Amino acid sequence: MRILIDTNVILDILQKREPFFADSYRALRKAIESDAECLLSASAATDIFYMLRKALGSAQQAKEQIEKLAQLVSFADVQGMDIHTALM
Repeated sequence: MRILIDTNVILDILQKREPFFADSYRALRKAIESDAECLLSASAATDIFYMLRKALGSAQQAKEQIEKLAQLVSFADVQGMDIHTALM
């Protein structure tokens, strides 16, 4: 099974955003423990980096968070043909 993880779930966890942190953490943990392939879109990764850099005030710290995230999820590339296929 493949599970696409929403950008906000990741931001809730990394930024410990309340009141969503606990639910987001449980959801991601359950997805990882289910032995599913957890995916994050490539565009979500750049959005997360931007938000973390802004919140942390450091591009290096944001990069380190993305590197840790990459140990838990795979990044899904989206190509033009994928969008056309989905629309059909």
